[in-house]
Amino acid sequence: MKNITVVGLGYIGMPLVVALSNKGHKVFGYDISEEVIKKISEGKYPESVNTTKIKPFNLTTIPDECLPKSNFIIICVPTPITKDKKPDTSYIQSAAKTISKHLKKDQIVIFESSTYPGTTEELIKPILEESGLKEGKDFGLIYSPERLDPGSKTYTLENLPKLIAGNNKEHLEKVRNLYSEIINEVITTDNIKVAEITKLFENTFRQVNIALANELALLCEKLGINVYNVIKLAATKPAGFMPHYPGPGVGGDCIPTVPLYLYWEGIKHGFDFSLIKIADQVNSKMPLHIIDLIEKNVDKTKPILILGISYKPNVASIKNSAAEVILQGLKSKGWKTSYFDPKVKKTKEFFSEIDLENAIDKANTVVILVAHDYFKNYDLKNMLRDKVIIDACNFFQVNVGKKYIGLGKGNIELPFLN
Repeated sequence: MKNITVVGLGYIGMPLVVALSNKGHKVFGYDISEEVIKKISEGKYPESVNTTKIKPFNLTTIPDECLPKSNFIIICVPTPITKDKKPDTSYIQSAAKTISKHLKKDQIVIFESSTYPGTTEELIKPILEESGLKEGKDFGLIYSPERLDPGSKTYTLENLPKLIAGNNKEHLEKVRNLYSEIINEVITTDNIKVAEITKLFENTFRQVNIALANELALLCEKLGINVYNVIKLAATKPAGFMPHYPGPGVGGDCIPTVPLYLYWEGIKHGFDFSLIKIADQVNSKMPLHIIDLIEKNVDKTKPILILGISYKPNVASIKNSAAEVILQGLKSKGWKTSYFDPKVKKTKEFFSEIDLENAIDKANTVVILVAHDYFKNYDLKNMLRDKVIIDACNFFQVNVGKKYIGLGKGNIELPFLN
């Protein structure tokens, strides 16, 4: 049994707390937020946590209670971007400074946050060495980028291959053994920068291809073509193609932010990674396109209902969600809007409906932004038969409602492929 502290109890940290405690380790979940600790104490876990089996673990906001006694310390704090879309390393620096004040000989620090290449060795390591201890000799430092896909029922902590990187073979092996207890496949490398940029490339691959699908959708609208038929046909090619789909915009902690870490690393070295910047601009304009579809097809005097405001299906987070931009844009233009989302709690800024059927009855137009599984429990095709429908997520594959406008569906009368 090992003593383990997980720093940061969000959708990345909490699954580790639960999985490691279930294996019999003494695990401390440490977070600076009293509110986060309170919610978890009440059993309100992030959706990425498998709650089927949960053995006891410890929660604290006091570093003295956990850091000095831990064999492993795992950093899982956010790495957002600033308002001008530059990397914000304040959270990881703060976590490293706290750990440095309590660092003991033979401890191993594992850094999971997504970040630009060089962060672990050039930013985190010097802060930890302010403790007077030397990395490699007195303590271990390993980088292991998180890869969780919130809301996914297919990919979990257990079955997502885990990448770990470190310069010290002994420390690398200890961390490999630890993660192997809870993850099916663990991949090791002795090059930390390679692991850091690998995570950035993974998310950038998605960002760029989503932007490509979004651009194709906009063109298909002008050509009178259904973009989903195009993608389905392209996917019949067995090699060299991976389907990506258009949408109202990208959101969450990764796709809107992580690629920009790679972009700014390029700028530091005199390289303009223009593809990332263009993809970010394309994806950022998609919420505005949804507003444009509404303005062109909807009576402004009639009420609009937004279905789904989270950043992706089956999650509660609205971080960087397209819905926020769309709702704010409609509100500023004087539209009468409300929303219904079974996963998201009420927001202060926008009016939330509490009953789906009643909400639909009151609306003239329904804008479907997020295809939550919850909505599939209802006969929405029948419930929306007399509504104007703006479908931004391909919820319907057939012509429905009084009037139907689908993102990327230039001519809904074209037959859908079976």
